Amino acid sequence: MAKNMDIQSIRKFIENKKILITGHTGFVGAWMCAALNYLGADLIGFSLQEETGSLYEKIKDHIKIKSYYGDIFNSIELERCMDENRPEIVIHNAAFVFILKCEKDPYQTYATNVMGTVNLLEIIRKRDYVRHLVGVSSDKVYKNLDYEKILFSETDALDGGEPYSCSKTCQDLIIQSYYNTYFRQKNIGVSLFRPSNMIGGGDHHKIRLIPSIIDSIQKNETLELRNPDAIRPWQDILDVIDAYLNVLYNNWGQGKLNIYNLGPTEDNICSVREIVKIIENIREDESGLNVAEAQKNGNIEKKYLGLSIDKIKKNEDWMPRKELKKSLEDLYFFYENDCGDNTYDLMIRNIEDYFLPDRRRD
Repeated sequence: MAKNMDIQSIRKFIENKKILITGHTGFVGAWMCAALNYLGADLIGFSLQEETGSLYEKIKDHIKIKSYYGDIFNSIELERCMDENRPEIVIHNAAFVFILKCEKDPYQTYATNVMGTVNLLEIIRKRDYVRHLVGVSSDKVYKNLDYEKILFSETDALDGGEPYSCSKTCQDLIIQSYYNTYFRQKNIGVSLFRPSNMIGGGDHHKIRLIPSIIDSIQKNETLELRNPDAIRPWQDILDVIDAYLNVLYNNWGQGKLNIYNLGPTEDNICSVREIVKIIENIREDESGLNVAEAQKNGNIEKKYLGLSIDKIKKNEDWMPRKELKKSLEDLYFFYENDCGDNTYDLMIRNIEDYFLPDRRRD
């Protein structure tokens, strides 16, 4: 049975460490900022300007962070941020991520995900202050023939069909190349993660499933689903952050490369339609949601994607803590109670409930 790190050990390790997060103004970045700020990190962020109505916009005044706005494709802007702060740890989270947008704008996709990554790695290669890189790849880097239900493991073949998957496959291989060619000799550790779909409160992009469901509920409108029978591994955003911290802690100062899938247990791999059903049950609304299948637009999305997390369980003694139903209950509570001025408090409530499950709440 895996034993994840306790909060005291995590806090002692993270406290006052200089950590740069690229893409800190996005949904995942905002949760990282809140969690690492809570743990006492000395935070620096580099990202595009936050979007109106975004999670980061709502919480930025509540976190202590030195924030830089710029495009990771611009190496001069990124270099200035790095050299002015000299981070010990870099969490490379910046990416052009929406599959549909990536198909429409492949140039921006490759510029950000490939050359933006190269820009960052070049700065690390030429400097001596970064001790560990956390690289965020994707579960969509695998060669997925989509004709059988398999759990991809880290030794399976990589591929890249549409622009997003291809760009993340390139990014994944480039990070490995820089480690093997440069970072290993400098004792710079690399933790490269291939995470699956992340869910949590506060995501405002209605192109993604959870925000689209919540929006349909709040507006009492028909929910349109692109691929209702598509099966995906759904994981809580705090499980993702917990895994990053555990692997970082376990491998600090060793200068090793570790590559891990990151997702839920197998029983939490389910279809889009099942996610909708769970949320309907949480609402206890007998009428249910009015659901329709969206008109096909020719985009390329796989019907099935499953990940094996056996490697991280075995090597790092780590397991996800949250079941899918609990994650959906927590995020539904978040959206139902988010008034804008209490967003940060809701995030801290989630963070403390995750890391301090036995804490008594008034």
